[in-house]
Order: sequence, then structure tokens, then C-alpha cells
Amino acid sequence: MVAFLMVMMACNNNCYVPTRALLGVAFMDSAQLKPVTVKQLTIKGEGNDSILYNASSEQSVFLPLRQNQTVTRFEMSFLRHKEDTVPTAYTLEVKHQPYPQLISEECGCVMFHSIDTATCYNAQESLRVEIYSTNVINVEGDVQLKISL
Repeated sequence: MVAFLMVMMACNNNCYVPTRALLGVAFMDSAQLKPVTVKQLTIKGEGNDSILYNASSEQSVFLPLRQNQTVTRFEMSFLRHKEDTVPTAYTLEVKHQPYPQLISEECGCVMFHSIDTATCYNAQESLRVEIYSTNVINVEGDVQLKISL
């Protein structure tokens, strides 16, 4: 019995770092240059029915980039202005270069990304997107893009 418990304990994964690199996106007030909370936020991957975010209010979001592709698009909608009652839809397009990074023997590899360009648009307007950091690595809470509203 003791040997069985020792074998089971040895099989535990000792990885204590995030094993997925997520793109951090913050929403900014373009006039005051400070974080802003968007209301009625919904985000889906383009061509995907799965909802990644459906929140009443958020200042930042963390999104998965496609592992084996160089372009990832998200369909997102939110209240653009405080007086709006109907969310405005946008497409967030991120061009990036994925590359594997060995974390450790326990954690294995994580797919990191290097951002080339990012745009946020709909048929009527484009929002200003600042690439704050080009490296999407597995640091929780790290913001790479800032979208000015």
C-alpha cells in the first residue's frame, strides 16, 4: 500500500506556472489616457460559437491566440459610450508569430507569440490599438494591447 501511494505521489504534475499564454487587452479612455470599464462585453473567436467573455463590465480581458496560425480574429461587442443602450460590434484582428517555449520538464512547452500588428474595426470606424508589449508569454495579468475608446 505504501509503495502504491509513493508511485501515485510521483505522478503528480509539479508545474506551478501558467501553461497557456494569453493575450492581455485593456480598454483605455482616449481623452484621459486611463483604464476604462466597458459594459455588456461579449467576445467570441471569429467563426466560433463559443463565447470567451460575457461580462456586465470589464477593464481588461485575456484571450487565447491560435496556436498554429499567424492571424487570430475576435468578434467583440460592448457599449461604446455611456449613453448607448445597444452594444457596438467590432472585429479585433491580431497578426502574430507563434513559437514554442520549453518551460521545464514538469510543465512542458507553452506556445508563446510575438505580435506583429493589431487592429480593431467595424464598417463605420477603427479604434486606436496600441501594442504595449509585443511578447505574449505566460505571465498572468500581462497586458499587450490597449484599445482606446
